[in-house]
Amino acid sequence: MTNEEFQKLVLEKLDKMDSRQEALENQVAAFQQFTVDQFSKLDKKITKTNLVIENKIQPAIKALAEGQTQQQGQLDRIEAKVSDHEEIIFKRIK
Repeated sequence: MTNEEFQKLVLEKLDKMDSRQEALENQVAAFQQFTVDQFSKLDKKITKTNLVIENKIQPAIKALAEGQTQQQGQLDRIEAKVSDHEEIIFKRIK
């Protein structure tokens, strides 16, 4: 192999390497853009989910908790009345 043939071969290989490097750079850039787009979409979904939780779910949970507290109060009052009536009934029986 002559010197010129060797140089030509090396230059061809360098050209191929440059082409491959450009292709890789393009793929990396496309992947980066895809990743940015996906994170942007994910961020929007998270924001939307947080808004639903804050505006719909939290008030519903609060209302349920308040209702449960009121119901427990009513049950406590009923239980106290039943106890009073039991005492009265037991006193009358004796």
